[in-house]
Amino acid sequence: MTRSGVFYLAVSVLFSGAWGVLTKVASVNLHWGTTQLLTSLGGLVIVFLICIPSGATFHFERPYLIGALAGVLIAVANIAYFKSLETIPLSVAYPILALNLLIPVLGGILFLGEPVTWTKALGVLFAFVAVVLLGM
Repeated sequence: MTRSGVFYLAVSVLFSGAWGVLTKVASVNLHWGTTQLLTSLGGLVIVFLICIPSGATFHFERPYLIGALAGVLIAVANIAYFKSLETIPLSVAYPILALNLLIPVLGGILFLGEPVTWTKALGVLFAFVAVVLLGM
């Protein structure tokens, strides 16, 4: 783990947490589709300001298509999340959304050969319990 890796992870946690609050505020007054449109447009601004100038490219090859599929999945996930915010308070919905941490952990173990350790297993268990408690 490097300092820059920790820095970028901290920025990700801070910004994704702020995203949760801002999307709820927007969803109160906007149609869920408008919220998705605006968050996608905001993402495109970042693509054009940061990603493309840094050398990002696209080709119709498997790794690129897998990345595009990931984009489709997060768009569908966002829409489902925005729809849930119509009836579920943010303080309940966002912690439950954190259950998504189980998928990459299991995917890393099952498909990428990442090791299973007692600390990782306990961390997942404690995170699951925390999400359940926060979602009550």
